[in-house]
Amino acid sequence: LIKVTPQALDEVCGEVLQPRKPGARRSVYWWTAEVAALRSSCKSLRRRLTRARGRSRPDAAEVDVLVVLLRQERQRYRKEILETKRRKWQDLCDLLEADPWGNAYKIVMKRFGRNLPVLDRETIEQCVDVLFPEHPPVVHEEIVALEIPPFTKNELIVAGKKIKSNKSPGPDGIPLEVVKVAVSVVPDK
Repeated sequence: LIKVTPQALDEVCGEVLQPRKPGARRSVYWWTAEVAALRSSCKSLRRRLTRARGRSRPDAAEVDVLVVLLRQERQRYRKEILETKRRKWQDLCDLLEADPWGNAYKIVMKRFGRNLPVLDRETIEQCVDVLFPEHPPVVHEEIVALEIPPFTKNELIVAGKKIKSNKSPGPDGIPLEVVKVAVSVVPDK
């Protein structure tokens, strides 16, 4: 049974579990439709400028106009990004005022880093003494070891049927759907 179980678990995992797919990339927190439109406009102007310069006889006036337009559009794009970031930061600060220990706190702490003040040894010892006072040692009664009989195949099958689906895995990390299928397969082997 011990030699067969890992192979059976591998087979069951292959049948029951679906392969993980990579998650979609999340957009940055400050991304908006206006920023997307300006980015698209900048890319379009850059492509037009590249095409105009790539012609066998480029029109100097057209190229100059496109260069100026692209420069202005990029400036608007950068300005909109900065403004959007500023607005989002203000929203985050307002959220922090409303709920000091929520997600805003986590984001702010991640942004500023964890520069914790350094305490001297005496202060640390005082804190430890207050938080963890010494108690007299606890004497426990000696526990008598009982011999636990091995379980039977029928008990294994009954226990497998009682397992509920869609529960989180136990400490071994094996999903319960795998255990259910394995319990129905392994007793036969």
